[in-house]
Amino acid sequence: MIRLIFTLSAASGLAVLVACTAPSMPEPEEGALFFVDNCQSCHGPTGKGMAPWRLTWPSNRAI
Repeated sequence: MIRLIFTLSAASGLAVLVACTAPSMPEPEEGALFFVDNCQSCHGPTGKGMAPWRLTWPSNRAI
């Protein structure tokens, strides 16, 4: 019975350790392609919100 409890405790600890590991990051080239495909249309080519269509939208800044 003690061996079963120890085994279950060790397995639970291992599961928590695996769940808490950081996900792997893509390589820079892979991230750049992801940005172009998914983000550039809104954030612009430099990521600073300078998309060409931004001038057609009203400003959301409070005056």
